[in-house]
Amino acid sequence: MVRFKPAEEIAPVVELKKSTIEVTPNSIQKFLSSQFSHLLNGYTQAYNNMFDRRGSLFIPNFERKVVESKTYYTRLITYIHLNPIHHGFVSNLNDWLHSSWHSYSSSKPTQLRREEASEWFGDKGLFTQMHEEFLKEDVWRDFDFN
Repeated sequence: MVRFKPAEEIAPVVELKKSTIEVTPNSIQKFLSSQFSHLLNGYTQAYNNMFDRRGSLFIPNFERKVVESKTYYTRLITYIHLNPIHHGFVSNLNDWLHSSWHSYSSSKPTQLRREEASEWFGDKGLFTQMHEEFLKEDVWRDFDFN
């Protein structure tokens, strides 16, 4: 036997639910991001089960390395910014759109700690100079990743 509630009992619940749901661009973005995450995780698990393997499909696993010296830290920041040039994606540092170099070298508002980088290198001019010197030298061959 199926029972139906009268419309008077259902209407207040529907109104309550309508008023508590707030749809914003940010909530839509979070929802979509979550759904794609579930999709990709499910695909990865299915693929790994099918081929009896483990680990990530889309991003290779990586190891973390402790930065133990100031010299290495300085070279590392510079290397990261110049890496797209080293691998031939661009020929000019300003051409790589996905680099924090733009935030460090501009005066536009940013969430990066631009002042810390300037202090680390001495000032903005030395920051730029270090990058230029890295480009002139054959630093890539000597850079130690182990």
